[in-house]
This record gives sequence, C-alpha cells and structure tokens, in this order.
Amino acid sequence: MMAMAELQPGGVASKRKRPYLLPYQIAWCNDTSPVKVCVKGRKTGMTYAEAANIAMSRLNGTRPIDVRYSSADEDKAREFVEEVKFFCEAVGQVVRIAEGWELFEARDMRVFTIDFPEVRGRTPRLTAMSSNPKAFRGPKGDVVLDELAFHERPAEIWKAAVPVTTWGGRIAAISTHNGMLSRFNTLCEMGHRRLAPEAHGSPLKTDLPVSLHHIPISLAVEQGLVERINEVMGTSYTRESFLADCRSKCMSEPEYLEEYECVPRDAEMGWFPFSVLEPVTDPKTPLPKGNLMAVIADVVKAVEETDGEMTHLYAGADIGRSAEGDKFVLWILGRRGSTFTTIGVLRWRGRQFAEMRHAIDAVMGLRVESKKGNTARVRCIAIDKTGLGMQLAEECAERYRSRCEPVAFTVRSKADMATRCRKHMEDRTVTIPNDEEINAAFGSIDRLVSSSGAERFVSVGDQSGHADEAWACMLGLHAAAAKKSAARVVALAPGVM
Repeated sequence: MMAMAELQPGGVASKRKRPYLLPYQIAWCNDTSPVKVCVKGRKTGMTYAEAANIAMSRLNGTRPIDVRYSSADEDKAREFVEEVKFFCEAVGQVVRIAEGWELFEARDMRVFTIDFPEVRGRTPRLTAMSSNPKAFRGPKGDVVLDELAFHERPAEIWKAAVPVTTWGGRIAAISTHNGMLSRFNTLCEMGHRRLAPEAHGSPLKTDLPVSLHHIPISLAVEQGLVERINEVMGTSYTRESFLADCRSKCMSEPEYLEEYECVPRDAEMGWFPFSVLEPVTDPKTPLPKGNLMAVIADVVKAVEETDGEMTHLYAGADIGRSAEGDKFVLWILGRRGSTFTTIGVLRWRGRQFAEMRHAIDAVMGLRVESKKGNTARVRCIAIDKTGLGMQLAEECAERYRSRCEPVAFTVRSKADMATRCRKHMEDRTVTIPNDEEINAAFGSIDRLVSSSGAERFVSVGDQSGHADEAWACMLGLHAAAAKKSAARVVALAPGVM
C-alpha cells in the first residue's frame, strides 16, 4: 500500500517529501483486519482515506469484491463516491458514478454506484447510500459504516451488515463519538481492551476481534494535518492556532473533547444522565413502532391490563418528516394515580403530513371500554407547532379544541418541559421504553447557562434528528399538566345568542 502514500493527482508518484496520505491514514489503509474501527476527531480525513483504500484495492486487484457503504445521510454518500472517483482518476482510471433509486421499507432511497474495471473475471461494484438496515439484506462483500454513532438505528445496521462479510468480506466502522452509551463506543471499548488490557481491562469472551484506530485531532496535527490543510486551502495556520480555532467553535469543553479528541461524552453529563434514565426505563414498556395499528394495539393492551384504572391518557407529537433527519414521533402516556406510563410510541421517518394527521386522529378517536364500564381516551395532546408543525397543530387545535395544546418551542417552553420531565424521572413517576434511540435522544439534551444566568436546552451532537423521541415524551407530560377546562354543553335560553 506504499504506492498509495505517494499517490498524486495525474497518476504519477509525488516528487514532494510530504505524502498524499498522512501516516495515520496510511496505517488505516494498510490494516487488513476483518473488523476494524476508527474513532476519530472531526475533519481528520478518515473517510477520505477509506475512499483511497477502496479505490486502490479494487484497481490493483487485491480486493476484487463488492463493497457496500452506508453513511448517516445522503449527502455524505454522494460525497464519498465522488472521492472514490477522484482517486481512480488520479491514477488514470476513468470511472462513472451512476445514480438511482431503490425501494427500502416502503420508501425510495437514493443510491450511488461505481463499477470498477474487471479484475480476474469480476467487476467489483461500490454501492453507497444513507442509513438503512434493509439495504444490507442480500448482498455480500466488504462493508463500510461511516459515522456509525450517528446512524438512526446503529444496532440494526450492525446486525444486518455483519452477515454481508461472511464470504471473506471485511467490515469497517468510522465515526466520531456520540456519547458513552452508543453502539459505536461499545465497539471502541472492545478495541481498547484488545489493545491495552492493562488500562481497559481484559477482553471479554463476547468481544469482537476489533482492530481499533484512535485518531484524535491532536494526533492528526502531530502527523501533518495542518500543513496539509494549508497546502490545499491556501491558509496559514500554525498547529497551535488551528487547534485553538477548533476549540473556539465548540460550545463547551466536553463538546470539544468528544468532537475532536475522541473522548465520549460522559453518560452522567447532560440534563438526562444515565443515572436518571436507568431507573425509569421499563423493559415491559412497549418499544417504539413504525406501524400505527401495532401502536394502537399496544395502547389498548396496556389500558385493558389495568382493568379500568387507567382512564386518563395523554399524548405528545413532535413533528418531523425528513427521511434521514427529523422524525415524527407520537408518544402516548397513561396515568395511574400520579404515575405516567408510556403505553405506545409511533416513530415515522419521511412521512407525509396527511399520514401524521391520520395517526393523530386515530389516537384521539380511540376509546377503550373496561369491564368496569370506565372509558379510557386521550384527554389532551400537545403538538409541536414550531416550523413544519404549525399548520398541523393549528388544524388539530381547531378539530379537538380543549383536547389539543399547540406548543411553540421557545427557550421558555423547552425549559419548562425539560424541567418537568426531569422531575418526573427523579420522582420515578414516569416510565420510558428500553430503546437505544430513545436513550440517545434524552442523552443528547444539555442545559446551557449563559454568563448572564439565562438557561436554554439544546440537543448536542445529534445529527440524525433533534432528540425527537425525548421532546415527544416531554410534550405528552406537558399535555397532562396543561390547564385546560373540559369542554361542556351549555343550554341557552330562547332568544339568547
């Protein structure tokens, strides 16, 4: 792979002393382990290095098999295939990027492909797309999971991707950290135990044979990153000024450490730390589902099991519709005494507003009769009316009147909802499902306090959404606390308008 180190555009070896790839990038490309993981600081060029690795290993015939690349979003997938194309052309090999659509989970997904030249009777193909576990059902070859910590369903992605490598394939995961509780950090811990058992403990029997590459920004700078940036971009950073610039753009020291120095955010940091979430996480609580009727069935079952004790239901709806980012989450809570139990969570990606309206109507129209003659129904729903949700919230408010509470996400309203939810969790008066995405959503929320003492709640480091599940739950609790009088019929005297 040393030829890669000397690669320059135009297909000729560089006469300059500085290599095209930096030492840590070359080490990654030269690693032929079946499972390799790279935890890296932002903008250290590891995805760029993997593009070079795929291009060269296909062109020189060392890996004449297909490769499947999955990123956290579509733009990243497009960027990756363009970088692979660049490396091919740098050695004089012209390749073409084909763009198409494939149907996964009832929605079209943009797919980018490159067919490499035939090698030993085979034509290797690169297929790149955004995150979707279904995309790994069927193919075989190598797998690259980019920014795995920020995929929407990292556990499902990994589970689906591993069998692809059964016939001699390799799997590579590249990402910055996204908290200590992420699936990606679990892989990193396996690698740390294998590399340095004296510092991280002996490897476990269940550990995968992870070959770990640990690339903090400080290491990348030490090995020539700043000089490379200056050469390409025409800047004049010193190593010290570059690091200072990276740090100045982060909102806090923990954010800098996670984004640039490969230190995962402590599970005990944030407004909803692990010690607060763990006691209210109930394995008996229904998991989020993408099927509306299945969620309705969860709600009916939960109500019936209380035999008439749970009659007051509340719901929160966080509105989002992009396929790779914001989600539509409808969270239903049931009250028994002073405790709110999660009895159903609908989670959708990329759906139309008409479908969201239908889901809300179905939940608001639900009536569950108990054997004791009690009727359970949703007493109030709180709907996010910020941005995309404005029209939907207004329509529902017009339809359901006192049973609907549109909520604008302001500094004040978010602080009220986050504080209320935290108190419920500390008092153990709410339960949530044992779901990785829900934990990540709550874990991403931080309370930031300005120098003037003003506080605001933000979702830190969440690139796959905006803590949608957490805010849907908080909206449900807000609905329960909403001071709305029940609608009632008033008889008017004749002639009174």
